[in-house]
Amino acid sequence: MIGRLNELIGKIGPTIIVAAVVLGPGSILTSSRVGADFGFPAWFVLALSTFLMIGMVTLAARLGVTYERSLCEELAARLGRGASLFVGLVLFLVVALFQSSNNLAIIAGLEPLVEDIGDGRPLAGTGVRALWFFWLSISL
Repeated sequence: MIGRLNELIGKIGPTIIVAAVVLGPGSILTSSRVGADFGFPAWFVLALSTFLMIGMVTLAARLGVTYERSLCEELAARLGRGASLFVGLVLFLVVALFQSSNNLAIIAGLEPLVEDIGDGRPLAGTGVRALWFFWLSISL
């Protein structure tokens, strides 16, 4: 029973990681902004991006299962170190930009909590005050 549970967790673990990478705060913020700015006529963008993301994740999973080595190691063995270095740098930049969009979305989500209410004090937003009063109410 425990061996079967460990096997199930081993299969689910990478799925949760991929889902967290694919659907991050940047994706949610971008989708919300497109929906708010353009409304229902922009539904095809969401549909197209969904199919492209499914294709990308499926391809990445197949490559991960098919090859014993990483993608860059396979490229180095087949096309040389130069191609592997180039692809590795491009992948690094793509991941860094993706993560920076997630960071910007987190900042945009936290912005209402730290909004300036006119008295010039940092962290004086109404959201921070509400969290402070909530913390006080549960700690007393």
